[in-house]
Amino acid sequence: MPETRWLVLTYSKQGSLAWAVGNFRKAVDELGKDNPDHPVTRVPTSSTYHFHLAKAYFQQGDKLRATGQLQLAMKYSPAPTEKSQIQELLWKAQ
Repeated sequence: MPETRWLVLTYSKQGSLAWAVGNFRKAVDELGKDNPDHPVTRVPTSSTYHFHLAKAYFQQGDKLRATGQLQLAMKYSPAPTEKSQIQELLWKAQ
């Protein structure tokens, strides 16, 4: 399997603009927060990283893990646009 590579761009002082791009060919468990290379591990207080991990779990059908990551994303004060996306995915996951 190809190695997972992440491109992380961050721009913000007050607002939140962050983008995480990953190679999702590996199993979601390998991309999870227990992986030391995953952005959630490096910046555990990033709502954006929790949101992206939640989307990956949701796409793999793991609604329980997706919900947990979405709840963490809400905990870390997401930007208004991201907050509405998190709430929408939370509704779909339940």
